[in-house]
Amino acid sequence: MDIARKLALMFAAGVCAAAPAIAQQNASAVVVQAHVDAYRAGDIGAFMDTFADNAVLTYDGQRFVGKAQIRHAYSMNFQPGAPSIYIAASEMREGRLVLSEGYILADGTDICCSLSYFTVKNGKITRIDTYSPS
Repeated sequence: MDIARKLALMFAAGVCAAAPAIAQQNASAVVVQAHVDAYRAGDIGAFMDTFADNAVLTYDGQRFVGKAQIRHAYSMNFQPGAPSIYIAASEMREGRLVLSEGYILADGTDICCSLSYFTVKNGKITRIDTYSPS
């Protein structure tokens, strides 16, 4: 077998092996995008629909478990005058989608950037670990 054919087969094997990981990254990105879109739209129902029933949220040492606690933790972000969000950067790290998020307060103050690590399983967010800027 010539070298070009061997390289082509090796490349194809690598693509096939990576396909499940790429599919998971894409699936995670779709769910997290729906999460961000719902936040931006001020739609707490759609926002909460992105979470698994037993999801966990940690935020600077605070821990919220389940949709009721998570909804309460985010409730102020869905009131009039709540901050708007922008995504400064995103990447995959060890199977988790990581967003660098900034917020614009009602007075125009820009708070950049918190880091949120998302775990998505079966089309739902199962965990978010967020660290605020220091």
